[in-house]
Amino acid sequence: MKKRILSLDGGGSWAILQAMALQEIYRDTSVTTNCGKILEQFDVVVANSGGSLMLAAMLVNKDKDIGEVIKLFNNESVRKSVFSALTFWERREWIEKVVALVPFLKSLKPKYKSSRKKAGLLSALGEIGGKPFSRFYSISGYEKIAKNLVVCGFDYDRNRAYFFRTNDHSPSSASDSQYVYTLVDVVNAASNAPVSFFDEPISFNLTEKSVRRFWDGAIGGNNNPVLIGLTETLALFNEEGISTKDIEILSLGTGNNLLPIRGYSISDEAEHEKLIIEKVDSSLSVDIPKMAKSIISEPPDAANYIAHIFLGGGAAQNSEPRIIRLNPLVQPQLFKDKNVIKWVIPQGILPDNKVDFLNLIDLEMDAIKKYEIDIIQRLGTWWINGIVVNQSIRAKSFDLSCDIGHETFLKGKMEWLKRCEIV
Repeated sequence: MKKRILSLDGGGSWAILQAMALQEIYRDTSVTTNCGKILEQFDVVVANSGGSLMLAAMLVNKDKDIGEVIKLFNNESVRKSVFSALTFWERREWIEKVVALVPFLKSLKPKYKSSRKKAGLLSALGEIGGKPFSRFYSISGYEKIAKNLVVCGFDYDRNRAYFFRTNDHSPSSASDSQYVYTLVDVVNAASNAPVSFFDEPISFNLTEKSVRRFWDGAIGGNNNPVLIGLTETLALFNEEGISTKDIEILSLGTGNNLLPIRGYSISDEAEHEKLIIEKVDSSLSVDIPKMAKSIISEPPDAANYIAHIFLGGGAAQNSEPRIIRLNPLVQPQLFKDKNVIKWVIPQGILPDNKVDFLNLIDLEMDAIKKYEIDIIQRLGTWWINGIVVNQSIRAKSFDLSCDIGHETFLKGKMEWLKRCEIV
């Protein structure tokens, strides 16, 4: 009675890494890289933000190869229509309001217009994007792949996490009966990262006088929605007597940084200043931007370990990982030679590409330009080929080595195929 969960992190354009991962996992297997066939492997799929767009693109291309999803993320016109930049007058209006209150908050100004995002998503997802999300599994051809899909949002007015489902009969469901959200509506709400990215919440007119507003699901701590997927699965199959031992999770990330901190690391020497974090004094101007961006860092990392423990994993060093977490890390490599220990750009990255690795450290999730997507895909290739490390479920803070988890993409991939008995 095994149940499989696919969990897709948020991360804007970086979600192309999830498509690359699934393509590589199933490339030479009996499943094939057909989008529908891949989705059929899972009993529950949960997604947030960029991951929700990844899921939607797989639904739209259910009869096609996942390479079509990669092409979608590679389409610059699609990226620019989703991340629709604020005009000069829109930026000026917002800045004038904020700077009049607190000058340093200018650094948090949004870059994109929320109200224009839906049109971009409709263009990208086509006719299927207009279908009701809660009735997706009743559409011909979607019965097997859309029964239990969950997308995370955040209710702006209630200050609570919110979950869009294709299964209104889920024991966990408390859906809005008065409004039917389409696939585009769901992705639009789930991908609306506030403050530093989009200018206002996504709004839905439930009735003539009632409006529902949403932010990105990351605000509820669900940028990595793995725990939501686990909870949904236990609720759905509880009457079948499901045990945590019956659950397998494939959790796909969208890239992250893991850098040593000067003074709290095995070495303070680094090949480049970007490879090590310099501590800065705490202040309001430092802490507010830091807090705003923490939603895509710490909660997702903690979720992996919590899911591992919930599924019966051990806390001891080198415990067998109970979830398969695949996520490339922009992390320096530790170089040791006699008396020299220092952090360096990973071996195997060609000299001409070392600048790309350094640029990834600063690259935001709203990558739009072609060269930005190119270096994200380069990161994906390095990851798949074992040049950059895979995210641990728990890493050692002193030398950043893997404590629990799979240190390479290949090890995680092979373990997943073994657990699923896929050849």
